Amino acid sequence: MDKSRFPGRTPPMGELRAFAEFSEAQVRGENPSIEETLARYPEHAEHLRPLLETAVDYQKDVDEFKRKYPDFSIWDFFRDPNPPGSDKAGS
Repeated sequence: MDKSRFPGRTPPMGELRAFAEFSEAQVRGENPSIEETLARYPEHAEHLRPLLETAVDYQKDVDEFKRKYPDFSIWDFFRDPNPPGSDKAGS
């Protein structure tokens, strides 16, 4: 792990709040503005900008994945492919 990317500091609550608000808006399908968020939290802008940019990139990847695989469910990985009573049970 590249420890230089993690300066070992605990983020202030305002920074965490800003990131949470931004991320929650994205999940709701809104398109929050990085610049508007930074303007509301100028004291945290230096550390927030890269986090918010990463959140935007991540959400784009999630949205693209959902478009490509609309029927995908993470829970499919936890389902037994050979449930009791199936022809393949116990094999």
